[in-house]
Amino acid sequence: SSSASLDTLSNNLDESLDLMFDMLTETRFDAERLQINKDKALESMRRRNDDTRTIEPRVWAELIRGENFYTNHMATETQIQAIDEIGMKNFVDQVFGSGQLLISVSGAVDKTSVVEKLNKQLARLPEKSVERRIPADLKPQAPGLYGVDKDDVTQTRVTIGHPGTKRDNPDYYAIQVMNDILGGGGFTSRITKRVRSDEGLAYSAGSRYSAGRYFDGQFRAYFQSKNPSVAQATAIVLEEIEKIQNNPVSEKELQTAQEAQMTFLAELYSNPQGKANRFVTDDLNNEAADYWKNFEGKIRAVTIEDVQRVAK
Repeated sequence: SSSASLDTLSNNLDESLDLMFDMLTETRFDAERLQINKDKALESMRRRNDDTRTIEPRVWAELIRGENFYTNHMATETQIQAIDEIGMKNFVDQVFGSGQLLISVSGAVDKTSVVEKLNKQLARLPEKSVERRIPADLKPQAPGLYGVDKDDVTQTRVTIGHPGTKRDNPDYYAIQVMNDILGGGGFTSRITKRVRSDEGLAYSAGSRYSAGRYFDGQFRAYFQSKNPSVAQATAIVLEEIEKIQNNPVSEKELQTAQEAQMTFLAELYSNPQGKANRFVTDDLNNEAADYWKNFEGKIRAVTIEDVQRVAK
């Protein structure tokens, strides 16, 4: 997917829309600007093994999804150099069609008027849409210990995890609450509190449990620690995972995690722009129409027993 947005005064809306749709219909890929961006891409490519902050997530993505999964495709220098003005214009003509766009608007505008303005602009685009075929053939590596040697660093980045689930899993809400308690809830979560606050072994430590819409997400516990303390921090993370599997969480932990999810929900709808962005994003991702309406009730319904069950 791709996106573009504009923020403008109401009395400049017509001119702003003209300029925005000019960029879709009268695209000029200036040769000098194109070369500057190709050079940036090549320089980024040359430096992609300089820092563990780029190495570790890249290697983890290959391990968890498979080296050939589409999200792990990496351009080669030959491919970057081959990009030209004609190819980019052809891509614009192929992708930016009036049947392909989702548009959201918020602000000091009249609904009827702004719809007329947008329909006028959309008429400038070809009437076409592109079918999205999203691969879902994950090929994670076998469980094991994988590493990348980099001998000029004093700290190591560690990820411990496995493939996750999709958003339509009925346990999705219990998983989110469980992970908030385990490592997703910042300083109140167990991994962060023990590895960072109690033991002082890492500046950053926690966990995420993502759920994909089209293919499985992933569970990922993570930290960065000085080389000599990596084993100790790893042991603590594994201990906390076993603990939440084998022992019920407290009522206070459950309530704190549930309230954190409610705060997240409130932030999504805290302003008109956020609402408009959420509506168009949900439409793009084929989100169920009642997903957010039912969100609070689903989170509130999670029990201590549910947390332990999904942890197992």
